[in-house]
Amino acid sequence: MFDSEHKRAFYENKMVNKLRVLQICGRYLTLCVLFHSIRRRVSLSSRSKRKVNFRLSVTE
Repeated sequence: MFDSEHKRAFYENKMVNKLRVLQICGRYLTLCVLFHSIRRRVSLSSRSKRKVNFRLSVTE
């Protein structure tokens, strides 16, 4: 009786640890994706600004 309870607790702990690791990995991945998207947006906005400046200089 006690042995099976102990085994179940052990497996539950294993599952909890796996879930925790997955959560940490998920957070890390989302942070990476957010960081990359923000960097991409920044580079795109700077490019569009350059285009606007170029157009302004052409019209002048």
